[in-house]
Amino acid sequence: MKKSGWLTGSFIALLLLISAPGKAADNKAPSLGPPTTNLLVLSTVTGKVRVLDSKGLVIESNYVDLPRIDLSTLSPDELQALLETKKAYAALTTFTSSAGTNSQSEVIGKQLRKIWKKGKTLQDKIQTRLEILDDLRDYNLQLALLPGDMVVDYVATFHSTIADDKLADREAEDRRWRLRESYNRAEIADYRTAVANQAVADCLAKCAALSARLATHGIEVPNTAPFYPVPALSLRAEVDAARRH
Repeated sequence: MKKSGWLTGSFIALLLLISAPGKAADNKAPSLGPPTTNLLVLSTVTGKVRVLDSKGLVIESNYVDLPRIDLSTLSPDELQALLETKKAYAALTTFTSSAGTNSQSEVIGKQLRKIWKKGKTLQDKIQTRLEILDDLRDYNLQLALLPGDMVVDYVATFHSTIADDKLADREAEDRRWRLRESYNRAEIADYRTAVANQAVADCLAKCAALSARLATHGIEVPNTAPFYPVPALSLRAEVDAARRH
């Protein structure tokens, strides 16, 4: 009798071991692919998502772009539906950059994931993510403008030097005409230099302001030289987790 009971218990245990892996596999969440449509159904309107940024949502209905919709006016279910559109998904998960992907991609990516997890609501998570990515794009734009402005400054200085050399050429013919021409060129060169220097100063000031604003969220980018552009980022995992919710 005891032997029979032992055999029965062993048989049951074996069945449990065999069935356990299959059960675990069944409980595993399936991987999510990116959304395939931009159609969004809200309580007030149905249309295609055209724009999503920190300023709100723009929907196209009957081939007309409707006024921006503030994300704070959307219900939790509408926000979940928004995540299932291609435009919104791309806006929240992808950051492109001419710098490509580098060692800073993972660092900034971790900072963004940490901020996302701290969000108290889905609306808060989405809004904060969009604000940060908008600032990162603006930061890279300002850095992209700096080299061009510096070239303008170099060219202006070069022309100014030529003008000064002409002023020093006292033996040239038509001296009075050359003096007048050199003066005009010097004036133009000085103006261009001043404009170029101001443009550079404005870009640097914007970079510093954006860096300070990003720091309040927990994102670290340089606020003084040497600057480097924010690299490309991929931020799918946390958004996919929110889509499964």
